[in-house]
Amino acid sequence: MASVIAASTAPDHPSPGLYIQDLAVGYNRSKRNEKRVLDQINAQVDAGKLVGLVGPNGAGKSTLLRTIAGLQPALAGEIVVAGLPVSHAPRKALAKVLSAVLTDRDIGGRLRVHEVVALGRHPHTGAGVRLSTYDREVVQTALQSVGAGHLINRDITQLSDGQRQRVMVARALAQEPKVMVLDEPTAFLDPPGRIALLELLSDVTISQGIAMVVCTHDVDLILHYADQFWIAGPGPRVHVGPPDELAENGTLEQAFATAGVIFDQHRSRFISTRMAAAS
Repeated sequence: MASVIAASTAPDHPSPGLYIQDLAVGYNRSKRNEKRVLDQINAQVDAGKLVGLVGPNGAGKSTLLRTIAGLQPALAGEIVVAGLPVSHAPRKALAKVLSAVLTDRDIGGRLRVHEVVALGRHPHTGAGVRLSTYDREVVQTALQSVGAGHLINRDITQLSDGQRQRVMVARALAQEPKVMVLDEPTAFLDPPGRIALLELLSDVTISQGIAMVVCTHDVDLILHYADQFWIAGPGPRVHVGPPDELAENGTLEQAFATAGVIFDQHRSRFISTRMAAAS
């Protein structure tokens, strides 16, 4: 049965994607003032698989993503990305195998789209280095793979939210990562835009063999695309398993426990008890 994976069941050897063992994330303001937001996380994401990271506000999802990306230290445990331990791998080496699309929407400057995507080549070329023919091909391919090739010369500040998100994904793809993490990539998008972006991420995961973790509040949508769910909460736990199983055994509904709201398994979405009674 899907549940919190015990440390004893963690794989002996890391996969080519993402491997997490006995991980604790949170904040360490001092040795006596450590706050663990999520604890005892054990999970694995293989190449070509997409994980939906879900949970209520304040559950620690963004903290987990930032820790995986090496942007803040883990309080305990181990994270291995494509064979590299995040805790002490050189930053440049890590950036060659892991890319992140986080919630910071300020890129700075009036850059054109191809210049933004080219930033993803810095781990391979170094900042300020002229792009080679291969680098330019990677940038162009990344834009084409997200359906944004026609935007290549546009000013990034003149794009719609949906176009901008595609460019951010293209920048991450330009790093040629083995692992990609995304924090609320569907935020600010309209319903069709959210579906289109998740379709894109699903296609990219499979076609490029990336181990992908997508943190989202669009639980109803990600259910249809995720190979696995990581459910943060209740409490400092992360439940890992197939989405349909975690929905059927009540783990998903329990994590979002709200008076008057239930998870309707037939509709695969949260509805009010009033709606359930009327149907």
